[in-house]
Amino acid sequence: MIIPIFFKKLKGGVMLNGDDTFQVTKYILTSENRFLVLLDLLGGAKTAREISLNINKSHSNVNRANRQLISYGLVFKINGKYAINLSGQLIALQLLNFLGL
Repeated sequence: MIIPIFFKKLKGGVMLNGDDTFQVTKYILTSENRFLVLLDLLGGAKTAREISLNINKSHSNVNRANRQLISYGLVFKINGKYAINLSGQLIALQLLNFLGL
């Protein structure tokens, strides 16, 4: 089941509609690192090192993926930890459902 998602990016105030949600989803799925980081953050806020260990990717790849996800308004950083926001959670859960995971 596809749920229409309407949310604002954290920076820039850009409103995303269903078409934009498709582009964000495509952006996530075209990078294993972005996808794995987003899924790992579903378990709660983590440092880049914790994420790196959990998904078995280099620290620099995890940092790059986090910056990219932050730029799309799906993740934020607070007190040295990365956390997924509601928009990121909804997209991650939709992807899990769609992929049957």
